[in-house]
Amino acid sequence: MLGDVISWNHRFMTIADIINEYPLELWKRIHPDNKYLKYTDKISLVRPAYAKLKTKIKSLQPELVALVDAQHEKHKAKRKLQKEIASGKLGTNSSSFISLDKRKKQTN
Repeated sequence: MLGDVISWNHRFMTIADIINEYPLELWKRIHPDNKYLKYTDKISLVRPAYAKLKTKIKSLQPELVALVDAQHEKHKAKRKLQKEIASGKLGTNSSSFISLDKRKKQTN
């Protein structure tokens, strides 16, 4: 949680202290630009700590939070599409996705 201690920049610090002192650096380590970053270099936080960090970043640089939220929405939509394809639900009336042909017919 927020009181957990980790090694950060060759110092032992609590998660709360890192969020207060180095929020942008922590955000960039959690959401790296390089998708090929080694798995061991990535950091994950528990929900309360991540929510606190997200609030802090939103006040400093809201565009970073908006970018990550947009990526998360795309990821959720892709998972939902893959699930509908796998279950055979895609293309039926109960599908959440509408084909472009049906959409054109609805607008005409």
